[in-house]
Amino acid sequence: MNSAEAGSSVVERIAKINTILSGLAALVGASAWFQPSVAGSDLWWHLAAGREIVATGSVPTVDHFSFTFSGRPWMHHEWLWGTGYWLVYRISPEAVALVNLALLFAVFGVAWAVALRHCGSRLGAGLALWAAAATSTRSPCSSSASSCSRGSSPSHAGCGRR
Repeated sequence: MNSAEAGSSVVERIAKINTILSGLAALVGASAWFQPSVAGSDLWWHLAAGREIVATGSVPTVDHFSFTFSGRPWMHHEWLWGTGYWLVYRISPEAVALVNLALLFAVFGVAWAVALRHCGSRLGAGLALWAAAATSTRSPCSSSASSCSRGSSPSHAGCGRR
């Protein structure tokens, strides 16, 4: 191998490492805006409903969890998510945070790949991903427990969860 071949192989390796690092930096940076806190999230609701689904083998149709609407009809439209959360939580409560992070990485990974395909620049795709993450809005119930009173939030209007 001559020095020209060795030099191009080093450059190719560095380019590959830069591609991996730029994608990772974009994913980690964008995901940092969205790792939800446990307080004020619907995690506990999902876990309780998922536990009931696993125990009974059916999706609940009556609200057993809230004080004000207990016994009333309830359409649990997030039953699969709650069941998955419960199955992960049952293995390890800490794994729920890791699964959340993995899902965020997957979503932002797809967004980064689309941006990269569109603009052709790893830096441009990473900046677009960070900008989208930084300027997006979160639901009122995901930020703090005090900002949501089930039923008073427009995001829960008509969904049966109050």
